Amino acid sequence: MNYIYIGYLMSYVIPFISFNFFDVFDVLALIFLLFVVCFIYIKSNLLYVNFMFNIFGYNLLKVRDSRNEEYRIISRRKVVLKDDIISISPISDESERFYLEVGVG
Repeated sequence: MNYIYIGYLMSYVIPFISFNFFDVFDVLALIFLLFVVCFIYIKSNLLYVNFMFNIFGYNLLKVRDSRNEEYRIISRRKVVLKDDIISISPISDESERFYLEVGVG
């Protein structure tokens, strides 16, 4: 799921390319853009995606267990193979199914 990091970062970088702090219309446009981006991130659960994870070597992975239930795991691994056994610790409400892999360096 690392491709999501690019969209996350670009939504903050693009507005500042030609930003003029002294133009009222630019300031209003930026405020509107940031409001829309915040709304989209909240409604689409992208709050869990943070490019800082990538900077520190973590990846957000989608995995399925033997019962075909889907989970999101923050791990230093790039991939999890079908028969891999991993140790995880919950970092969210059980309904959201976000976990941190423990014991991987």
